Amino acid sequence: MGQTALYNQKIRNLAGRTVNFDQGQEPWKYANLGRNTPIQSLNADIIKTAMASLYTEFKTGGVKLVNVVHDELVFEVPNEYAEQAAIIVKEGMEAAGGKYLKTVPCKVETVVGKSWQK
Repeated sequence: MGQTALYNQKIRNLAGRTVNFDQGQEPWKYANLGRNTPIQSLNADIIKTAMASLYTEFKTGGVKLVNVVHDELVFEVPNEYAEQAAIIVKEGMEAAGGKYLKTVPCKVETVVGKSWQK
């Protein structure tokens, strides 16, 4: 991947998205970008796919996406619906990961609480 990034000054991730790199960088920077960018950009594509499907799922019902932190989604959910919403979020996020990661399972952990936890 590093050599491909150096030669092409861009990389394509598993979702098919092309990420172009700034020209004129040191060769070692392209090697780093070639290793890191496919992973980080695919994570962004997975989380966006999950957000889109969960938006559709939660369009009604009083569930609101209130924050996104790297690979975490934070929702405001009515108390009586919290456990069911956690299952829907877990399944939706794992399905989004499975869309791109065919051989590696995408495992999601959910937490129900009164405030966001790190």
